[in-house]
Amino acid sequence: MNIRIFTILIVCLLSWNCSTSPESLEFLIESVQIDSEQSKENLPRVGFNCKASYNIVQQTAFADQLFSTLSDKVFENMVLRIPGGTRSQKDFAVDWPDQKMKLWTELQKKYGYTMVYVVNGNDTPANQLEIIRRWQKNGAEFEFLEMMTEYYLPKFSKPNLSKPEVTRRVDEKIYTDEILPAFYSHLDSLDLPYFLIFAPAKKNKMGQERYASWNDHMIDYVSQQEGNRELGVVLHLYQKDCTKPYDFAQISRLRYKLPSETSIAVTELGVLDSEVPLENHPAESIEHISGVLKELNEADYLMDQVLYHDYRNGSRTADLHPIYGGISPKGKAVVEYYNSLFK
Repeated sequence: MNIRIFTILIVCLLSWNCSTSPESLEFLIESVQIDSEQSKENLPRVGFNCKASYNIVQQTAFADQLFSTLSDKVFENMVLRIPGGTRSQKDFAVDWPDQKMKLWTELQKKYGYTMVYVVNGNDTPANQLEIIRRWQKNGAEFEFLEMMTEYYLPKFSKPNLSKPEVTRRVDEKIYTDEILPAFYSHLDSLDLPYFLIFAPAKKNKMGQERYASWNDHMIDYVSQQEGNRELGVVLHLYQKDCTKPYDFAQISRLRYKLPSETSIAVTELGVLDSEVPLENHPAESIEHISGVLKELNEADYLMDQVLYHDYRNGSRTADLHPIYGGISPKGKAVVEYYNSLFK
């Protein structure tokens, strides 16, 4: 049975029983299995999007708790995104003394996963190179560099300088003609692939033209590049209205326009629909993850949003939260799902 059939099965299960009690969720997870060896070979690398430096002692302690429930097969195919989200544009050298880096790299040594580093475009290229080299000196192994995050958002094109992650105006041409070359000149020495920002497809009129223009420009940029740099694509895919079908096929449409064998990394994905009852959120999350996964292949990446929160009112998106003493119901569902993929 292939991944597409599993996704249909999940949808059917959800329609039969909207309750996500532990028993029904366990039944759902057990139904998501990869039986054929060919399907197993086609699976992307999977993992988590981390807040990294935020409340790092508790975050890494909880992460250790969650990682201990994952199978060895998962760790052979697992990657962490560090730093994740807007923190990647707010973390500087002062936020990463060696002892903090080692909290993550010691876990990496213990479990054998790899990591992705998100470059801070608000820092200088020289400073970012120095930080990455310190990470490596402390034992970090990186799969690729994610070149900043979500510059297609209006807070950058019409810069909202009240937000700490926004320090300048950025549009698609500034990104490719000014920012990337400045960082290439320093980061090329690391000999790591660069994964570049692409925008999710939008159906409503708000932002649709801007996002499409961004992607058209980026497709041309990636297609016209020559030389030894290995370039990949980054997407962030969130379900914001579970009453409407999600456009998973946008991944395949984008892939068709890119040079062959271009890797796609979905470094953030999740369910942000606050209308979904809390008890149903784990199942909705698994449905969304599996819908994205079916569009990916062995050269691609999928990272769940978000590994850790400690927000006072809880966070349905967090796999780890102190309100649960560690692993959340959603986190347990993601663990079971990942374990089912890599049996």
